[in-house]
Amino acid sequence: MNFPNILTFLRTLLSPFLCFLILKEYYMPSFFLFFVLSFTDFFDGFLARIKNEVTEIGKILDPIADKILIFSVLSCFLKMNLLNVWAFIILLSRDFCISMLRIVLSKQDKMCTANVFGKIKTMSQMIFILLVLLSRGILNELISINLYCSIILWFSVMSSVISLVIHILTNKYEIIDKCFK
Repeated sequence: MNFPNILTFLRTLLSPFLCFLILKEYYMPSFFLFFVLSFTDFFDGFLARIKNEVTEIGKILDPIADKILIFSVLSCFLKMNLLNVWAFIILLSRDFCISMLRIVLSKQDKMCTANVFGKIKTMSQMIFILLVLLSRGILNELISINLYCSIILWFSVMSSVISLVIHILTNKYEIIDKCFK
């Protein structure tokens, strides 16, 4: 296992510990841990490409690790009433649909790579999470920060939906061929 894949695995392994910190309301340690884990998301891919260590397992595990990290934290926020339930459902449904699309395409030896809106969605989700943790930890829920968090959350939801539509339109023939014939 190469170093980028170890970082990906570490992101998955530390997600439950991050949830524990959040649910115990240790917001600043949660903020710093989430920041580091989010950075590994960008760093592992960058490192794998630079060192020419991109692996098939890494291509599969990286998006799974991202989903585990982000949705475990969003689930904590949902439990703590820090997240709109409809935003959560839309984000989760989109990622489930994309995962299913990846499976369908893999059966046809095709890849479903992230588009720019998917990357924007992930980045805005990470910024949303960091702002919520920061606002709970240091800023003590300032109204303006909560407004920014809401704007970023719904921007993420919009990016998520746009990303899904682009994936469906880009792969419509493969979807029809595999699912409806």
